[in-house]
Amino acid sequence: MLLKIFRSTLFLLLFPAQFPVWVSAQQTGNVSVAGLAQEIPFEYTDGHLISVRGSIGARTNLQFLVDFGTTYTLLDRHFVPDPSRDGQELDVAHFSNSIPTTEVVLPEFAIGPIVLKDFHARLVDLSNMPAVSSKIAGVIGLDVLQLHNLTIDFTEQKFLLALPAGGKHQAPLETCAVGLAVNASWKGVPIKLAISTGVEVVTLDQDRIKQGTYKLRKQKEGAIGNNFTVTPVTVFETKGLVLANTNLRGPGVLRRMHWPVASDRLDGFMPLLALGADRVSLDFERHLLLWDDPAPPIQSAKLTNR
Repeated sequence: MLLKIFRSTLFLLLFPAQFPVWVSAQQTGNVSVAGLAQEIPFEYTDGHLISVRGSIGARTNLQFLVDFGTTYTLLDRHFVPDPSRDGQELDVAHFSNSIPTTEVVLPEFAIGPIVLKDFHARLVDLSNMPAVSSKIAGVIGLDVLQLHNLTIDFTEQKFLLALPAGGKHQAPLETCAVGLAVNASWKGVPIKLAISTGVEVVTLDQDRIKQGTYKLRKQKEGAIGNNFTVTPVTVFETKGLVLANTNLRGPGVLRRMHWPVASDRLDGFMPLLALGADRVSLDFERHLLLWDDPAPPIQSAKLTNR
């Protein structure tokens, strides 16, 4: 179990982006969705990372990670035609751990039923990302995900595009440089968490938490596995950590973070599975995160420990 927790390193912080979050279909290219009720099946890669199938032009059945903590879609250079004639180099030198990035316009890019024409993507070399396997063609970000209200069915492992976003509980979504954030509380003390499917458990900034009045319970020191070269972490229970009127579930990790944008007063990252619900919805029209009552503890544990 500890090894799985330690593998929750934030791959999104390796490629921090500082682009507008609420973008329109015109900004990302012409978009079409065939049919009515639409579903996109997903699978889990390396334990907790969510992946879907899609295509880049004529290259079909490619595997892409999905992350709500990445603002712009990133595609691996090895899966995309040479953009040298149309590509424009981006200045990302001011980001920590910056890696050469190129912008390219793809004639057609598709994820499930979502088909984007003249899609603007960022090309990177994903081999520099230790948490991503070589079979991954890219990381789908909010520029694609927010084109439709989404419901994530964790039990059936699929995204639902056509259903109205709904749920018994809700929390306002806020924009931040690394994507979307929600305001939670820890024993009555406000705490802001960015939403990410790039983390397996709630992951908090060690320095910012220690500056506050939070008291962690049942802490256990640990070290990241051999695949990562980051600082040791502390594992704790998320008791007392609440979003709206829902207690977050599962363990948490406390570690040092280097934030790409100092103005983002975030205290950490929250995976949607921490809500313990079978279904979670993101309503991008009303800027709301919605979910139903948490599943029974046994079922919730199965979701978390797949």
